Amino acid sequence: ITIARIKNKKDIEQLVNNHEMDSVDWLDCLEITLFESRLKPQGAEYTILGKFSLK
Repeated sequence: ITIARIKNKKDIEQLVNNHEMDSVDWLDCLEITLFESRLKPQGAEYTILGKFSLK
């Protein structure tokens, strides 16, 4: 699972310092989509490999 892509340590510190984790909200997840990503010079290209219901 990719939540974020971070290029260097300074970016991690900035991300952590700017986002407080005082509370946790619930998220109902009904489906998972599996992607393949291919990095290309013009940017990432994403292809859906499958969808999986969690119902």
